Amino acid sequence: MNRTLQVLIIFLSFVACNKDDLDVPVQENGNLTFISAVDISRFPEIANLSPTFYDLEGNQNDLLTILKGNGVNTVRLKLWVDPSDEYAGFNEVKQFSKTLKINGF
Repeated sequence: MNRTLQVLIIFLSFVACNKDDLDVPVQENGNLTFISAVDISRFPEIANLSPTFYDLEGNQNDLLTILKGNGVNTVRLKLWVDPSDEYAGFNEVKQFSKTLKINGF
């Protein structure tokens, strides 16, 4: 399977989920809130392909901005101990975690 097809499948798998299926109520600061989460562990690799993302209104925007604007408040990242390439290794996950924190995740 070629790399572009693999990336497309990974991307479609996380956007195909129904948001209502992912919301889990939790107590936060005395208020009932919901966790809306995605696993975007491979996003740094996808970003290297310079894809274009669009929000629900058809406006071009950054993926993290789109996710945040649609209520995503939690991100799961995989960390590989000995990755076969630079993706999902400690340095990449550390840097991407900082980017996510700056963006409010």
